[in-house]
Amino acid sequence: MNSNDGAHPMLNLVLIVAVVLVAAYAIAKIGFVILRRVTKHHALALKTVEDMQNVGIATACVIAVAAAQDVIPWPSEYLNTINHVLMVAIIIMLTSLLVKITKSTSSAVIAHLPQEELASVHGRRMQTQTRLLARTIMTVIVIIGFAAALMTFPAVRQVGTSLLASAGLAGVVIGLAAKPLFGNLLAGLQIAFTQPIRLNDVVIVEGEWGVIEEILSTYVVVRIWDDRRLVMPLQWFIDHPFQNWTRNSSNITGSIILWLDYNTPIEPLRAEAKRLCEAAPEWDRRFQNLQVVDTSEHAIQVRVLVTADDAGKNWDLRCRVREGLLAFIRQTMPESLPKIRTEFLSNLPFFGAAKQIAQR
Repeated sequence: MNSNDGAHPMLNLVLIVAVVLVAAYAIAKIGFVILRRVTKHHALALKTVEDMQNVGIATACVIAVAAAQDVIPWPSEYLNTINHVLMVAIIIMLTSLLVKITKSTSSAVIAHLPQEELASVHGRRMQTQTRLLARTIMTVIVIIGFAAALMTFPAVRQVGTSLLASAGLAGVVIGLAAKPLFGNLLAGLQIAFTQPIRLNDVVIVEGEWGVIEEILSTYVVVRIWDDRRLVMPLQWFIDHPFQNWTRNSSNITGSIILWLDYNTPIEPLRAEAKRLCEAAPEWDRRFQNLQVVDTSEHAIQVRVLVTADDAGKNWDLRCRVREGLLAFIRQTMPESLPKIRTEFLSNLPFFGAAKQIAQR
C-alpha cells in the first residue's frame, strides 16, 4: 500500500506536467502558425518568425510550467530548488530567444538586399552596420542574461553585495579587466555608425594588402593577398591609421613606374600605353596617362596612371600594361633601356691611349 501511495503522487505530477507542456506546445504552435500567415507578405518578418519558432515554443513551455505552480503538486522538500531551476531556465530561454530574434532579423535584413547591390558601397555599408549592431546587441543580451542568472544564487548575491561595499576597489579591478571587452564593443558601435571599414573593403594594414573578410564583435579578419588571415582587434582600427582603398567607391587608380634612358622618345611610349589600356578588359575608360615624373643622374622616371573598377582589376591592368610597355621598348627602342655612360678624358696620356685602343 505504501509503495502504491507513493507512486500515485509521482504519477499525478508527471501527468500534470505533461498536460501543461502539451497545452503550452499546442498554443505556441498555433500562435506561430498565425504569425506566419500574418507575415507571409512581409519577407523580413516572416524570416524572423520562422527562425525563432523552435526557441519560442521551448520558451513558452518553460514559462507555462513556471506559471502552473499552483496546479502542479511539486514535492514540498524540493519546491525551492524547483522554483530556482525554473527561474534560471526562464532567464536562459528568454536570453536565447532575444539572441535568436536579433540574429534572424539581421540575417533577414541582409538577405532582403538585392543581389546586385551587395557588392556596391551602399550594400557593403548596410551589411557592415547590420552585422556589427546585431553582434553588439547579442553580446549585451548574453552578458545581461548571464548576470541575471548568477544573481538568482544567494551566495553570488552576497558576494556581489560585499564587493560593492568595499570602497569601490572591486569595481575598479573589474573595470580594468573588462576594458578590452567593452572597448571593442564600443569600437564596434563606432565602426557601425562611422564606417571607417566595411565588408569587402580593400585595405592596407600593418604593411599588408588585403580585403576585410569578417567584422565580428571583438575583432576583424583581413584576408591577405596570399590567402593568409590577419586578425586585428576592433579597437585597433579606431586607434591607428590605415589605408582604405574603397572608402567612398571601389574605383581605384594605380601607377606603373619605369626607369628609362634619357634618350627615350616619350610620345611613342605614351601612344603605346594608351593602346594597351584601350585593349585591356580591366580598364574602366575613366583615365590613363603617361608622364616623366622624376630624373636621376642615370635615368628618367616614367609613371603611367591607370584606373579600374576595383583593386583586383587594377592590379591585373597594371601588370598587363607594364608587361606590354617592356615588350614594346625591347622590340622598338632597346636603346631606351637604362645604361651607365663613361667618358674617356683624351687630354690625359693614359686615357688617350685607352681611347685609341677602344676605337681600333
